Amino acid sequence: MPLCAVRWNPGNQDEIVCSSNQTDKVLLFDIGYVSSAPTEVLQKGKTKFHGLCSESRKGLTDVAFTPDGKSRLFASGLDGAVYMWDMRLSKTHCVELTALPESQFTSVKLNMDNRTVFGATRNGTIHVWDTRGGRASAAFQSHNEVQPLSSVKISRLLGKIASLKNNQTLFQVKFCR
Repeated sequence: MPLCAVRWNPGNQDEIVCSSNQTDKVLLFDIGYVSSAPTEVLQKGKTKFHGLCSESRKGLTDVAFTPDGKSRLFASGLDGAVYMWDMRLSKTHCVELTALPESQFTSVKLNMDNRTVFGATRNGTIHVWDTRGGRASAAFQSHNEVQPLSSVKISRLLGKIASLKNNQTLFQVKFCR
């Protein structure tokens, strides 16, 4: 199974997580143990778009732990949603942040205060969700280029910018070629 993402847990140096665009599972490994088997497997439960997407669109392309490394984990899906697991509660996702079913997310990131989730799609759109109130997402797209986005990176200064009058870069975007 080819992997799309491998990430360290910032709250546990011995834990890594992997995702693949060929499966709806997130695999967690404890590198303190010598084993090729995951120590935990998280899976998407029933989704809002269940039955609308083909089997080839069930995969997860990226994963992100909350910056504090606690128990929450996010994964971007090829089926038009970003999923969140609270690993203390369940092995199936507990929150589903959705865009249109034809959106195929390639990247997911969180800002440092764990309040905002960013997802980049293959059609060049960046979606933003506020996790505090379950508000619907905002979305924006470059007017100059509409290429598939392979990742989105949030500037560490995002929370410190009082105004945007200096036109500072908030996002680093990578395009697929």
